[in-house]
Amino acid sequence: MKQKIAITGGIGSGKSIVAKILREKGYTVYSCDEIYKEVISSPTYIQQVGKEFPSCIEKGEINRKLLAAIVFNNSQKLNRLNQIAHPLIMEKLNAYMDNSNDSIVFAEVPLLFECGYEHLFEKILVVQRRKEDRVKAIAARDALSKADILARMDAQFPYDTEEGENHIKKIHAYQIFNNDTTDCLKAKINEFLNTLI
Repeated sequence: MKQKIAITGGIGSGKSIVAKILREKGYTVYSCDEIYKEVISSPTYIQQVGKEFPSCIEKGEINRKLLAAIVFNNSQKLNRLNQIAHPLIMEKLNAYMDNSNDSIVFAEVPLLFECGYEHLFEKILVVQRRKEDRVKAIAARDALSKADILARMDAQFPYDTEEGENHIKKIHAYQIFNNDTTDCLKAKINEFLNTLI
């Protein structure tokens, strides 16, 4: 039986690093961010975004910076964009996972909890990291202001709260804390992989 495992966590938590380490170990890891790059140029997606956010379409393409500026400051608009994008992303992701010949497949799914996709996976791996370290990592990676970073964090699942912690425990997700060196992170990933055998 195939095991589908989701990797999730807040922005800047280190999901991509975990995915990279798993790929280096020979596992297949799909990325919703990579699939989104396929979806964003599809006529269906452009048409739907154009209906909802007409100012973000330029020469038949989506102005991603303008779209981000609109949705990350308005939770209702962000929810609407997610309603357009995520079914298309998850449809492609499921097809990739189903067509894989591997018995264990991973998928990096940033908004897993926000969109209620927990039921699509046999196991969930949550990557946690100190908030201040997340802010520093995002600032270095994306050259965003602290206010923009905090706005994006606030729009996500509340990983750093009791509510978030309770939900993670309730669904029996496995947590990895990415607060130390890469070698420590690799050791924690190995511990998780041992639970799959």
